[in-house]
Amino acid sequence: IGVSSFGPQFLLGLGVFEAEVTCSLVFGVTAALGGLIGTPLGGVLLDRYASVPADLPPGSTVPTGAKAQRLWQASRILAAITIFVAAGGAFLVADGFVCGWLQQPQYMPLAMGFLCIGVLLSFATSSGITRAILLIVPAPMRGFAIAVQILGLHTLGDVPAPLVVGAVKDQLAPGCGMLSNQTTHETHLNPQCRDSEADQQGLRLTLVLTCLWIMWAPLVWGLCYLVLRRRMRQAVNDAFVPY
Repeated sequence: IGVSSFGPQFLLGLGVFEAEVTCSLVFGVTAALGGLIGTPLGGVLLDRYASVPADLPPGSTVPTGAKAQRLWQASRILAAITIFVAAGGAFLVADGFVCGWLQQPQYMPLAMGFLCIGVLLSFATSSGITRAILLIVPAPMRGFAIAVQILGLHTLGDVPAPLVVGAVKDQLAPGCGMLSNQTTHETHLNPQCRDSEADQQGLRLTLVLTCLWIMWAPLVWGLCYLVLRRRMRQAVNDAFVPY
């Protein structure tokens, strides 16, 4: 969300685009295309990766028992989500370095390509997150669990992200704000932004730090995967306890 809020401003300030309208249009279409493809594609891939065969073949790694199978499915989904988020974060960080340190606008197509792939991989997790919650949480609590997940998403994500990124940008690159023409009411980038090396360095650092923020997510998802694997093994052992 922080990247989407200030992405066009970053690209304008770093010289990836010259015109504000073109920058906003290309950035918006690129991000929307990644989300449009990534959401259904991720759902299809996760559904195939975590599905339980109707007839388990001999030697199958899929456990028996309803509870163990639900945890097995959830752990497989979380493993895939960890990979998707890590790969998507890597592309977004690479995009930050391409925009900030490579000669622009020559590398604009590469920057937009990395952005699209990063967004695609990030959005590929959306359906899997919901499905993992439904597999883990008891049926009477599923609605509440989804509500808590959405609340946490907004509270820790899209609500504070633009405020934090904007505050960091204003601190590190104070000359890279948007100015408004009092007569025409049109906005344009402060010319000081591209002329000041200090502002350029601050803008690069802000962009890379914003992209790097996503990289703690694979660590948390990986930890959740390990916890679920442990719970699955416990469920399998409980199924064979003699009574």
